[in-house]
Amino acid sequence: MEGQKIDLNSLVVIEQLPKIREALGVISDEIDRRIEKALALDCTEESKTEVKKYRANLNKIKEELEDRRKQVKEQIMNPYLQFEGVYNELVKDKLANADKVLKERIDTIEIAQREEKIQDLIEFAKAWLKYYGLEQVLEPKQVIPNITLSKNQKSLKEQIKGEIERISKDIQTIALEEMKAELLVEYVKDFDYAKAKFRVFERQQQLNDIQNSNILQENVEELKPIAEEQIVAPKEIVEEELIECTFTVNATKEQLLKIKEFLQELGVQYE
Repeated sequence: MEGQKIDLNSLVVIEQLPKIREALGVISDEIDRRIEKALALDCTEESKTEVKKYRANLNKIKEELEDRRKQVKEQIMNPYLQFEGVYNELVKDKLANADKVLKERIDTIEIAQREEKIQDLIEFAKAWLKYYGLEQVLEPKQVIPNITLSKNQKSLKEQIKGEIERISKDIQTIALEEMKAELLVEYVKDFDYAKAKFRVFERQQQLNDIQNSNILQENVEELKPIAEEQIVAPKEIVEEELIECTFTVNATKEQLLKIKEFLQELGVQYE
C-alpha cells in the first residue's frame, strides 16, 4: 500500500469516558426493606387498602427509576450516535463504495479470464474427441469439469483427456456386446457403462417376463377379426303407424281381465 500509514489511535480518540456515579446499592437495600414489609402483610378484607398502598408505592419507585435510567441512557448514547453519523459519512460509506467498484472491476477481469480458460479447454477437448472419433458422440462442454481460476490449466486438461479416453474404452467394449445398439443408446444418456448395461438388462428382463406371460396372447385373441358371415346387421327400427279402431267383445269377467292384461303386455293404449 502506498501513502502514509493511518494511525487510528490518534485519529479517533475518546477524550473522556462516560462516568456514571450510581448509588444503586443504597436504593436496593431500601427497596428490599419495603418489599419485605409489603409481603409480610396479610391480604385480608381489612388490610386490602394498606396492601394496595404498598403496591402503588413500589410501582411509583419503579417508574421513577425507569425514567431516570432512560435519561442516563440517552445522555450516554447521544454523543456516540453523533460520532457514528460522522464516521459513516466520512469513512465507512466511502470505503464501502470503493470496495463495490473495485469488486466489479475484479469480477469483470476474472470473468474474461475464466472465459478464455474455458475456450482453451474446449479447443483441447475438440482435438482429443476428433482423435478418438468421438466428435459425433460428445460435445466438448460435456467433458469439461467445473472451472475456477484457482484450478491449474494443465491439471484440467489431463482430467479432460482422461475422461475422453475412458469414454472411448467404454464404447470399444460396447461394440463387442451382443446388444450393442441398445447399450449405446443408454450409454450416451450419462456415459456410465455400468448403469447403461443395468438398464438394458432390466428392460430385457421385463420383455422376457411379458413374452413368457399370457398377456399378449390373450389380447391378440381378443383382437382377432370377426368373420364376415358372423356379422349381423342391426335391426332397423321402423316406427309403425297407429290405427284407432272400436270393437265389441262378448266375454266373461275373467276373460275380460285376461284381455286387459294381454293389451297391457303389448303396450296397446285402450279406453
